[in-house]
Amino acid sequence: MTYSTDNTTFPHLAEIHLASDVEVNSTGGEYVIDTNKRNHTVMVASIMFGSGVLGNMLALFVLATSAPEQRKTLFYKLVAGLAVTDLFGTCTTSPVVISVYVNNFKWLGGMAMCHYFSFMMIFANFTTMLIVCAMSIERYICVRHPYIYHTRLTATFAKTTLIGSWILSLLIACLPIVGLGENSFQYPRTWCFFNYTSRTPANMAFNYIYVILGLVTVSVTVICNGAVIYTLIRMTRKQNLLKTKNGDARKFRGNNKRYAEIQMVVLLIGITIVFTTSFCPLMVSRSTHY
Repeated sequence: MTYSTDNTTFPHLAEIHLASDVEVNSTGGEYVIDTNKRNHTVMVASIMFGSGVLGNMLALFVLATSAPEQRKTLFYKLVAGLAVTDLFGTCTTSPVVISVYVNNFKWLGGMAMCHYFSFMMIFANFTTMLIVCAMSIERYICVRHPYIYHTRLTATFAKTTLIGSWILSLLIACLPIVGLGENSFQYPRTWCFFNYTSRTPANMAFNYIYVILGLVTVSVTVICNGAVIYTLIRMTRKQNLLKTKNGDARKFRGNNKRYAEIQMVVLLIGITIVFTTSFCPLMVSRSTHY
């Protein structure tokens, strides 16, 4: 079995990095953990897990109680899909890590659980990337090409995007299980992910697929967000220069619409910053191994 010594920040499962901060003594292949430190790690991991669940549940509640006209927008539907995906990823992975901490940092379930854990990690995180990218593209089309947005992007766009993201992520997550890539335990054997250090052709092929798709998704997201910000700034400047007879009333209605668009963009930028700072180091570290 291959073990990776790299420890990279990863969304949906920040608890796994708590293990690297705990002093361990290896005796005969077993890890001996100080009881106080183990209890502290379990408590912190449980708090992080609870915060993730509560945060996503709160986000879904806010979306469900928003104004009807907001709930009907494609952007809000994508945000809801993102919250559901993140909640799903948290609930299906964090309990596994916590159980390992409780069990004195000894993995439970063998290789079958390792395959499950790695599958859920890849699926949840790739889906997050794709949905955030779709949100950026949706905002880009709305701001830069409003006619196409209102005539071509129907209510089924969000549903199709979410289902497509889930299916694509599902297929990618299945590849290591069927032989294209390899799932392995990661140091200090408290979590599993695909083996990015192996130089076998099948493993290298999957690693390149993961890195290239990830970097393309992040790049498209950043470019679309940059174009939207630039366009909104230009629109705001032009609006301030326009003087008409009924300018005040028009400005009020325009400002309301522009304010809503800015709110969406600010939310999207915040999400993008979080997932980009988490995924870019991961992608770069994977690519530097070859």
